[in-house]
Amino acid sequence: MLSKSNCPNWLRYLDQPKDEEAFSLFCQMNRNMWNTASFFHLAGKAVTKDGEIVDFQSKEKNAVFGFEPINVTCQESGVAKWSLDKNSKDRFLFHVLDTENYQSAMTKALLSLLET
Repeated sequence: MLSKSNCPNWLRYLDQPKDEEAFSLFCQMNRNMWNTASFFHLAGKAVTKDGEIVDFQSKEKNAVFGFEPINVTCQESGVAKWSLDKNSKDRFLFHVLDTENYQSAMTKALLSLLET
């Protein structure tokens, strides 16, 4: 992953020593926090536009993200179809509700979580 190798024998890389140069370059890159909202959601939390971590409530007005419950069906052909399903407890569709404040709010929330 770090060296973006095209070698099809990728599993063998797990047996090799870490590529320090690739690792160093990777650690210096900017990365987005794509999955951070999922962790908060799983913990029953939401993040406000000010970056405050609060208990999740379905109508949290200041939340920067939300998850809508969905139902997913997969066909033998590999085609997946989903539909909104307010009774679903295990499948959700992620939405950024406040694009203007999402990045700064999630950064502040994660920082405060890690500091504690």
